[in-house]
Amino acid sequence: QNATGYDHAGEFECSILMALYPDAVKLERIGDVEHWFTKSAYKSNKDLGAKMVEISLEYLDKKIN
Repeated sequence: QNATGYDHAGEFECSILMALYPDAVKLERIGDVEHWFTKSAYKSNKDLGAKMVEISLEYLDKKIN
């Protein structure tokens, strides 16, 4: 979490979803409902998500093995 950041429906969570399930992210719908926690979602991107997934998997591998 410290290495990748964390939020709910914001930049980080949407970036992870973009990397794993790109069809599930509809950035054009961010403004449908105004929530403080979704405002950073405009900055999300697939490359950030892929890096976050990589870091998370490396961390889990070290903890499990």
